[in-house]
Amino acid sequence: MGAHDRAAALTLAASSLTDRAHQLRANAAELADVRLAPEGFAVAPDPLGASALSALIWMISGRSHPPPRVALEPGLAARTLHGVLIRPAGRLGPGTLLTREPAAVALPIQACDGAVWDGRFRVRGAAAGSTLGALGAEAATLNGWSRLPAVVLATLPALRHGTALVAVPHLAFPDREACRSVVVEMWPGRQATPSA
Repeated sequence: MGAHDRAAALTLAASSLTDRAHQLRANAAELADVRLAPEGFAVAPDPLGASALSALIWMISGRSHPPPRVALEPGLAARTLHGVLIRPAGRLGPGTLLTREPAAVALPIQACDGAVWDGRFRVRGAAAGSTLGALGAEAATLNGWSRLPAVVLATLPALRHGTALVAVPHLAFPDREACRSVVVEMWPGRQATPSA
């Protein structure tokens, strides 16, 4: 490769990096208005561009790969995509709710320190023998504990010992004291604003 070819290749690479930096800044600007909740859902303003929507869905899904680009149409019409429900935010305020699809959450795991459930929540301090999984159908019995929509409640991480529901830390259930020793925090494997 001659000097002219190297210079052309460097110019092309610099242009590509500049374009990528502009796209990342645009995504970050769009995502700045998204309300990401510690319960693992988001409320996004309308409209949201395809790149920002893809990054947000990828993070909320907990999956190791992004949603298919072909499925990302402009706007936030109600649908399910990549294990994430997209629908009007309703009582959560203006915009669109993006939350994990209850049928797509991971199976329960042993709640040992540092374990990550559903690609999104890390647990510390759970009692030996506990499992961490979705609250699921038991969400209906805890409607009075939160104003969150039932679809969000069903996907909250819950600690069980055997089949007995022991705690839902995001709801401080059964009480704050019982939840004080255990930490279940949003720990997505993917940030909504990628660095590359």
